[in-house]
Amino acid sequence: MSFGNADPTAQRSGIEFNTSGVSAGVDYRVGRQFIGGFGIGYGRDSTKIGDRGTRSDAEAYNAAVYGSYRPFNSFFIDGVAGYGALRFNSQRFIVDDGTFAFGSRSGNQAFASLTAAYQFRWDGLMLSPYGRINAAWVTLNAFTESGGLGGALAYSSQTAEFYTAVLGLRASTRSRPNGARSRRASASSTTTTSPVRARSSCNMPTC
Repeated sequence: MSFGNADPTAQRSGIEFNTSGVSAGVDYRVGRQFIGGFGIGYGRDSTKIGDRGTRSDAEAYNAAVYGSYRPFNSFFIDGVAGYGALRFNSQRFIVDDGTFAFGSRSGNQAFASLTAAYQFRWDGLMLSPYGRINAAWVTLNAFTESGGLGGALAYSSQTAEFYTAVLGLRASTRSRPNGARSRRASASSTTTTSPVRARSSCNMPTC
């Protein structure tokens, strides 16, 4: 769970948000080299904008399969792929007529990630360089606001694709001071993102 707020500025109203989620999964080992599993998740976000009742609520339901394969010692390949349903509800205050416009929108997303890593070990030191490729495809269905006295907005369907590549290094040390064991770990990475290709349209000039 996370929550927070942003103070108003000359360009926008103040914002308050609250985000929460829960997930569960089960996995099974197949031999000594492969582990596969299945997971489900639910997430919710609620955002209040300004002090006149404008708000947006979003929900996401996801299901995914994942696996980890070790073809030989010290080398790992991890993958995950999933699909999710999205739902949005909005309430927008219209300044011109002092009423509210309401909207409800649905959508879906598919996502996948593939990671490869190798571990080097020397005494109590472990170094693990890794690379990861992430991809996501999102679709939002068309919707039209209801209510108001002429200020309702209409949106057509929207699609977007996201691709991200990550290179990183994980490191940890292990020592035994006075017979006890302790561990310190650190991680650093660099990320490059490919151009996002999005297609959207709207039949209102304010979109």
